[in-house]
Amino acid sequence: MILDDIEIGFDNNINKTETWDWLFRIKERYTEEVKDFSKTELRIIASRLLKNNKRKTGLSYEEILNDLIDEYEIDGFGDRKFLKRPFLESIKSKPEWMAVYK
Repeated sequence: MILDDIEIGFDNNINKTETWDWLFRIKERYTEEVKDFSKTELRIIASRLLKNNKRKTGLSYEEILNDLIDEYEIDGFGDRKFLKRPFLESIKSKPEWMAVYK
């Protein structure tokens, strides 16, 4: 996965969106946040997969991602979980990213 593949977009009123982005650098700040935690999230996924294989629990990669996504629903705003959930869901929607762990 290349971190530059992650793109954040806004779909509302373009004038307001551009103004808010200009004032608060929203796209830039969110991109930095995603880059900051994405490496850790990918390591967590790899670690869970490795444990799964060692313990022979038979969980699929997608099931492991779903478990993480479900866990992030609890206290959804703590520890950037509101960003981590969409990040993990995005991984599920990209077969080329999923193939890395299969």
